[in-house]
Amino acid sequence: MSSLAAAAPSLILLYCLRCLDPVEREPFRFILLAFIFGIISAFAVIYAPNILSWFMASNSSSDYVIFFNRVIEAPLLEELSKFCFLVVLLFLIRKEVDSLVDFLVYSSVVALGFEFLENYYYQASALTDSTPLMTWLSVFGGRTIGTMGMHLLFSVWSGFSVWILSFYRSSIRIYLSILSLLVSVCLHGLNNYAAYLSRLGPPDQPIMVNHLGNLLYYANVNFAIIVFVALFASAVILDLTALNQFSFFVFSSGNLSSDSSKFKSLVFVSSPINQYLARSTFLWRFHPKGTSIKLRENLFRKFSKFSLRYAKNLFYKSDVSLNTRLLDLIVSEL
Repeated sequence: MSSLAAAAPSLILLYCLRCLDPVEREPFRFILLAFIFGIISAFAVIYAPNILSWFMASNSSSDYVIFFNRVIEAPLLEELSKFCFLVVLLFLIRKEVDSLVDFLVYSSVVALGFEFLENYYYQASALTDSTPLMTWLSVFGGRTIGTMGMHLLFSVWSGFSVWILSFYRSSIRIYLSILSLLVSVCLHGLNNYAAYLSRLGPPDQPIMVNHLGNLLYYANVNFAIIVFVALFASAVILDLTALNQFSFFVFSSGNLSSDSSKFKSLVFVSSPINQYLARSTFLWRFHPKGTSIKLRENLFRKFSKFSLRYAKNLFYKSDVSLNTRLLDLIVSEL
């Protein structure tokens, strides 16, 4: 029961996340692998020795230990754990990762895997309470549902951090990458600090600092959502730009006349809307000509993949022969 309740929010968000990738949807086997890596990263945090907490406990009062554990240690260890497993994952599937959207998607899926195990851990712990049903319902409503997707909002910046390291060759890329990783840690830390403030004092008599904690929580969540949307939108715009760049390259270098059938196929397959609807036969039914034009799913998949590889090649300004091979392959398919 707890496993299903913990998995439901993560699976819903996972489906929504895949819909945010309009150009080239990532293979499900790699998405599943990223989710498993997220679960393993949560295991690493749960069962890792809390050396910092032990040091604080031996040198400070219990209040300081609680503050340090929730506000500083937990965000730092959790985000670093997700970041490390994300780096390993992206190295293993490096041939599949082509654009910023891919980095953001995989970092978000790792976060959902982490969130799933964390929710399961808290729900299972609630069942050992003296009033298991009421405690479980409280955890499910307040944590599993109430904080659904929070890890995703934090860890998407880890994906941005790895993207900076992978794509840029500037001497300041290390500093920019660390700064992006610190964004995820700070957002997580502010979230935990707000929760810490909201629980101070007697539970049956709210005090001023509790209201301050609630205000800080909603401000932090809204800010995290805004920057998440801005980051993802920017990444999607880059992918759509790559789609247009590659279609222009095929037209100009492939000697296609504007009245040829290959040109018409090029215009059709390079449309972002058509690309999105070509994900499945179900979505293709919503296309105005979906009943009269057979879905060439393989052609759409190749065109989107080649578009992102072409843009990546332009970014690095290397391997011109690759562009020619991509051109020959896609023209033959049109």
